[in-house]
Amino acid sequence: MRILNEVFYLRAEAEKDFPPLDLFERANEIIILIDMPGVDPEEILIKIYKDEFMIEGVKKNEPSQPGAVYLCMEREFKGFRRKIHLPSEVEPDRATARYQNGVIIVRLPKKEDRVHKIKIIKE
Repeated sequence: MRILNEVFYLRAEAEKDFPPLDLFERANEIIILIDMPGVDPEEILIKIYKDEFMIEGVKKNEPSQPGAVYLCMEREFKGFRRKIHLPSEVEPDRATARYQNGVIIVRLPKKEDRVHKIKIIKE
């Protein structure tokens, strides 16, 4: 029974991993590449808060042959939402996103770690 539960859990987790993405970092930024072929960028919302990134929207596949009687229709109309934790905090106000050839490229500048020195007062 435990193995069966694990299989269903893993399958459920895999289904939540839409849209597929790559996440990597450079010295001063985190970059996310998100596959979204055929999705209108106007139907996508990206939210960023500290070290969390969320993308949500609707994937619509319009029937390509209006008036036709479909014998098989496997393409889905579905909403999606995916949230991931980032490896560090970012500056949301400086983030950018571009849609290019079916891929969303998100650039998130990392929040600068500022070290504050505290002067010790001798009494």
